[in-house]
Amino acid sequence: MLASTIFSREGKMLAELKVLPVEANTVFKIKLLHVMIMSTVGPLSIAIILILLFQVTLLQAVIIFMVAELLVLFLNLLQITLDAAFPYLTWDNPQKAMKQNINGLYSILIVFGFAGILGYLGYLLRNNLTGNQMVMILLIICFSGILIAYPVAKKGVQNMLKKDHL
Repeated sequence: MLASTIFSREGKMLAELKVLPVEANTVFKIKLLHVMIMSTVGPLSIAIILILLFQVTLLQAVIIFMVAELLVLFLNLLQITLDAAFPYLTWDNPQKAMKQNINGLYSILIVFGFAGILGYLGYLLRNNLTGNQMVMILLIICFSGILIAYPVAKKGVQNMLKKDHL
């Protein structure tokens, strides 16, 4: 929910964000960096657990971590685009920015739908593809998604910061 409410949580303070002497691209990059730092906890935890519980090699854990980070980047870009397009700025309680924001529902549907589809495809193809081939497919999906979503998210943030929301 962090990426899908990245601007909604600003609320009325978004006006102050707009008057800062920084370009929209800088705001976008900082917001993306903030979300990615917080999102790294999941892939890092998974990599550590795999090493400790399943005797995965360090190289395998690093590869899993990197692929997971790329997938998280792609999903965060989609969620930032969503919040930039439809920010929920008129709340009177900070919890409403996250708990009563329809972007959160869409975000959950996007993330769980994406994970579910990839999981189902992995299950279907488990006997036909090797683990390395599946990783390559994930990398292709990640890089393609990032190449498409990054400029769209950046443009969405630029357009959102130009609008007068209040």
